[in-house]
Amino acid sequence: MDYHGLPARKAPVAHIDTLEPRRLLAATPVAIPNFLGDFVGFLQDSAGASQPITVSITTQKKRVFSGTFAEGDGTTATFKGAVAKKGLSKFTYKSTNANPKFTGVANFGLNQLGDTITGVFSTRTGKVKTTQTFLAIKQ
Repeated sequence: MDYHGLPARKAPVAHIDTLEPRRLLAATPVAIPNFLGDFVGFLQDSAGASQPITVSITTQKKRVFSGTFAEGDGTTATFKGAVAKKGLSKFTYKSTNANPKFTGVANFGLNQLGDTITGVFSTRTGKVKTTQTFLAIKQ
């Protein structure tokens, strides 16, 4: 009997199992290659017409970069963007000499060596939106 006059109960016993030690696997971060420089290639619209393009990456700080590009017709633009940790990377751009002005977003992939970029430009001029694909190789 306990001190309240009730029948005594056995105290519950906690059973604790030890777990095996776990080791977390840390993925090695993918190194971002230095891809400063000029990339020369072609820009192709949805109708199949193509023209040369030169993409010049002038600044890079780890994943963030900026530069300019020039199309074969003389159109130029500035851009800034970042290399994604997974999937496609993006940069935004705006024209510097076109009339009317245009802006857009490019989704692109950079190979592991940092010497080839390929992707899609989605350009907006006023209310008109166009899509072009591009591929350029570092010179």
